[in-house]
Amino acid sequence: MENYFEIRHEKLYVFGVLGKLERTLQQLSSLCKNGKLEFAPVKEGSGRDFLAGFYYPPAIDITLDRLRNKESSIVAYSLSKDEALRVIDEIIGKSGFKVIKPDPSFVRQITSELTIEIRTYALIEAMVASVGSVDFEQMWGLSRYTHFLQYKNYSEEQATELAADKFNIPPKIRRLLKK
Repeated sequence: MENYFEIRHEKLYVFGVLGKLERTLQQLSSLCKNGKLEFAPVKEGSGRDFLAGFYYPPAIDITLDRLRNKESSIVAYSLSKDEALRVIDEIIGKSGFKVIKPDPSFVRQITSELTIEIRTYALIEAMVASVGSVDFEQMWGLSRYTHFLQYKNYSEEQATELAADKFNIPPKIRRLLKK
């Protein structure tokens, strides 16, 4: 864990791990999939492949990428520090991911993405405060899982409905989400 990069914003933990991965992301997703951890299809790009994953419960949003030179990273967003670290360790253990010390450009990349996460966090806090019938963890999970399902090619409407089911969002809030 000494080579994990960690950022915290209030209840939110963001972990980044840099390393080398001999396996493809498709192979990794087959090795690591279980009842709590699911993956979207691998998105192949020129020079870089991307894999979105989601673990629940608790909600952990996981992103893996792998360059053609096998340089890879794992980034996890969660409200549960211990469980996020355990899931990252499990992925590393099952996949043979070789952790290396994060370089400054990797740290800058994660840090730059935090601005969006902080805005989303604030919006969720405001929504929870205004409606009162749902807790922060439910709404944060709903937001992250909706985003993840879109990588699985669900429409925004379908993804929101499935995520609302998963996180037991009450009907009153579901109606607000459709507006």
